[in-house]
Amino acid sequence: MQSQKGQIIYEAALSSLLLIILLLAFMELFSLTVNIIDAHKIAREGAREAALSGDINSGQKKATEYSKQYFKEGAKVSVYTNSSGGEKINVVCVVTKPYKPIKFLDGIEVNVDARAVYPFQDYNK
Repeated sequence: MQSQKGQIIYEAALSSLLLIILLLAFMELFSLTVNIIDAHKIAREGAREAALSGDINSGQKKATEYSKQYFKEGAKVSVYTNSSGGEKINVVCVVTKPYKPIKFLDGIEVNVDARAVYPFQDYNK
């Protein structure tokens, strides 16, 4: 009878440890998903602003401001146009943010990348 009590405690400890590890993994996955969604929001807003205003710099500025709002350390933002035959076709905004999946481990880092493309509107014509 004594060995069965010890076995139950041992199994409960192992299963509790496994459940804690699974819970932490789900929390980390949720955090990564939130970062990906936020990066896509930033890219969309930057590309939209540049496309509607016709100014790449205003799109860059808006995306940079949003990245500072969503992420403490900000993100790398790049806004550019795709051209064909000298005519601007669309605006592309790329957002890259480093993400550390496990906060207490140094050296492990994943880049969260997001890209948004909007058709270029030239209202000056």
